[in-house]
Amino acid sequence: MNLAPIQVRSYKADGAVHRYCDAGLELVNETGCVVWTHPGTEMKMGDGRSWTSDTVVRSLFVFGARLDLLEIHETNGSPRGIYMNVTSPIRFDGSTVWYTDHELDIYKAGDARASIEDEDEFEEAIRKFSYADALVADCLLAAQVGVSIAECWQFNLPSEEALTSLDRKLSATHE
Repeated sequence: MNLAPIQVRSYKADGAVHRYCDAGLELVNETGCVVWTHPGTEMKMGDGRSWTSDTVVRSLFVFGARLDLLEIHETNGSPRGIYMNVTSPIRFDGSTVWYTDHELDIYKAGDARASIEDEDEFEEAIRKFSYADALVADCLLAAQVGVSIAECWQFNLPSEEALTSLDRKLSATHE
């Protein structure tokens, strides 16, 4: 697989860097983009800390969506889980994917049920950044949508098909 180097950056609601990493862009089209990171990828935090990934991650970003979807794989290719961030609308400028992370996440490990995670961090962000009631409601709705998507997500679809599937699932929730 031929991957173009890009960066993925998330920000806090005040514009401060939350985390970022170098990644490889597999696919970009009018719907969104598909990005990979591999074991050894350094995940850098805005506060100067960092950690090194031990998994393969395929990230699906639908432009304008309030959720991303990360397929987490073991190094042998077997699925480990799904992780989704509730975000501002996702943007891409050709070299960087970026969004505001609203501190509310969805996680599904293996056959376990998907769950909303980090609700305490979300509550803290609501207070710290004075989230408007409408934003809080949008984030909570996005998290519920994320749980539904994670519950029925099919791993290892070809990337273009996976991106289209995610876009359809996200679009269906707005009809």
